Amino acid sequence: MTNLLDDLATDTAIEDSGDVLGGRGPMESGLYDMVITMAFMDLSSGGAKSVNLTFEDKNKKQLRITEYVTSGTAKGTKNYYEKDGVKKYLPGFNSINSIAQLTVGKELGALDGEEKFVEVWDFDEGKMMPHKKFVLTELLGQTITVGVLKQVEDKNVKTDAGTWVPSGDTKTLNVIGKSFRASDGKTLAEIKAEAPAAEFKDQWATTYTGVTINRAKGVKKGGVAAAAGAAGINTTPGAATKSLFP
Repeated sequence: MTNLLDDLATDTAIEDSGDVLGGRGPMESGLYDMVITMAFMDLSSGGAKSVNLTFEDKNKKQLRITEYVTSGTAKGTKNYYEKDGVKKYLPGFNSINSIAQLTVGKELGALDGEEKFVEVWDFDEGKMMPHKKFVLTELLGQTITVGVLKQVEDKNVKTDAGTWVPSGDTKTLNVIGKSFRASDGKTLAEIKAEAPAAEFKDQWATTYTGVTINRAKGVKKGGVAAAAGAAGINTTPGAATKSLFP
C-alpha cells in the first residue's frame, strides 16, 4: 500500500498560516474540549489525500471532520499551492498538521500509523461497513480544544458535463475554525513564538461563539431551474438530480 504520509513534509520556505480570525443537528460555533476517537487517512478518486477525524466531547457528542491535506494527482499530490510565486499550505493540511503538533508534538508527516479495519459509510451497501484504512494511531485518545464553526454551504448537483454547481438548496454543517492546546489554550503559532500566555483563544471565542457562518453562494440570476438548465441538469418535474451529499 502507498504510504499516505508521503508528500506531507513541511518546508521552511513555505509560510505557516499563523493566527487568523477567518472563517463546517451541527454543533453551535464555539470552543469544545474534545478527545480524538478516530483518525484515518484516505484517497479521493482523484488521488487527493484526506485525514478523517472523529472527536467526542464529555457529553458524547461527536464531531466528524474530513480535511484534504494534498491536492489530487493532476496537481501533483502536493500539500501546498502556489500563487503569484508564493507557496502556501493547503488549509486542510494546516488544520491537521496543527492538530498533530498540538497533541503529540509531531508534524503530520512524521506520525506513526498502521492499517486497521474502520467502520465507514459504504455507498454501495448503503450502510456502515468495515474497510481497511491507514489509521494515525498516535492521535487516538488525544485531547484538544477545538474551535468549531457552524457553517452554511451550498448543496451541489452534478451536471451532464461532470461538474458540480449550486442547486439553490443549502446544508448546515461543522468545520474546524481553529485548534488550541488543551493544557494551556495556546495556538501553534503562540507556542512557536514562546508566548507567555494564550491570547488568541479568547479573541477567537469572542468573534465566533454562537455565530453561524454563511458560505453559500447560491445560483446565478434566473433561479435554480435556469442555472441548472444552463449547466445541463434535467429540471423537469419529477426528474432526479444527483447530489454530492445524500
